[in-house]
Amino acid sequence: MNIYIYNPEVEDLEKTYLTAALPAATTSLKVKNSNNFPNTRRILIGAPARERSEMVVQSAKTTTTLTVGSTLLPHDADDPVYALQYDQIRFYRSSTGVNGNYTNIATADINWDDPTDRTVYNDPNALDTYFYKSTFYDSIAGVESEMSPPIQLTGYPDNSVGDTILQTLREVNDEQFIVFDLTALIGIMNNISKDLYKQAKRPYRFLKRNVSLDVETNDTAVPFPADIWKINFVEVNQYNAGNNPLTYQPKEVDITTMRFRQSRHFLPSDYVNEIAFDDEANLMLFNPQARVTRIGAFNFHYYKKFTRFTDLADPLETPDNLIYQYGLKRAFYLRKMDDDSKWASQFAEFDKMYQAEIRMLQREKTIKAGGPTGMGADKKRYMQFGAPKYRQ
Repeated sequence: MNIYIYNPEVEDLEKTYLTAALPAATTSLKVKNSNNFPNTRRILIGAPARERSEMVVQSAKTTTTLTVGSTLLPHDADDPVYALQYDQIRFYRSSTGVNGNYTNIATADINWDDPTDRTVYNDPNALDTYFYKSTFYDSIAGVESEMSPPIQLTGYPDNSVGDTILQTLREVNDEQFIVFDLTALIGIMNNISKDLYKQAKRPYRFLKRNVSLDVETNDTAVPFPADIWKINFVEVNQYNAGNNPLTYQPKEVDITTMRFRQSRHFLPSDYVNEIAFDDEANLMLFNPQARVTRIGAFNFHYYKKFTRFTDLADPLETPDNLIYQYGLKRAFYLRKMDDDSKWASQFAEFDKMYQAEIRMLQREKTIKAGGPTGMGADKKRYMQFGAPKYRQ
């Protein structure tokens, strides 16, 4: 199975240019200026991802000459020559999960002339459950970069944290995590979830959940689900689950009234008359108290909180990943704008798209066709010749 790694960037590397065309099997490169090149280094002749680019070992230099190992290919005048920071990629594999022990399984020269600007390693022992990381390596100085984020052989699932981050970084040309590291990117995604809470005008339908709550004999309260954000409604199952229970919605009263009712010690019953919500204690109180232990005594319908992201494989809970893509790009160009104001227009564009997507999520009220996000035509009623008409 092939593992693809994007090659490192070369824009910030020391660079010069050939002063004359070179045939193959050349060992001396005439260049414009090599003052800032190290004495010993692997160098790249030609631009990355271009045919006939190749990497050779430089062993000596003068101001305008680089002594190298014999070239394999001819090169044109004015071809760029880069003093490489890294010349190899190391591949690491974990067979015990994403947080397992990663072992170096291969070291490969960077494939600089690949048209997709990637280096490929084929792992003949690959399994779908394996995870991989990679590093860039300088074989001359023995220097290794930090490990990349982990990726499963099958890739991250659609609409997951890892899929969203990697897709976004490809689109802004920052696959090497130059502007933000992985921890910061996951933090930005969690901040986007918090922003969705703050700007919500109504709970999001895609966060709607339903759980069964059990009671024991003489109980007068049950705890809320741990991930609750907003309560929707509660149903009572009068009989034990599995025995064709009678389901109904009890009356909701305020917490003071419920405490008064419970103080009067009504006889225990399976028929719950009233409920109240104590949001300080995170409890649902009910009256009268439970007569017997019952599994699934209540159907609790609620809207959950967004799950906090901690892992690249974590799934998103929004219908798609657009809001997180726009939010990540917004943060990316805001950071870039700190260094150069030319990025202000890109920031403004994605800030506008981000706010618009939040409004779209707020409109997701019903799944029925013709609803706010349904498939029906947007109809507006108006009067024509004294009769109601509809504009499609």
